[in-house]
Amino acid sequence: PGHDSPVTALVVSSDGRWVATASMDATIILWDARDACISQEWFAHDGGVSDLAFSSDNRHLLSAGEDGKVSVTD
Repeated sequence: PGHDSPVTALVVSSDGRWVATASMDATIILWDARDACISQEWFAHDGGVSDLAFSSDNRHLLSAGEDGKVSVTD
């Protein structure tokens, strides 16, 4: 499991519970750091994802894509 293209961004939540990765294949994967497994996987952009950030409360994941858009996911 994982990305089909190189990883372009990686971010860890401030509580250490979640790791999010993004790729040129346009996928974003949320990993459960406790259980070492994929929690969610989705497409948020038309094209590669260039950056990721968790909100200060770790409830939202923000992503920026090569499509010029910013996405917020709950």
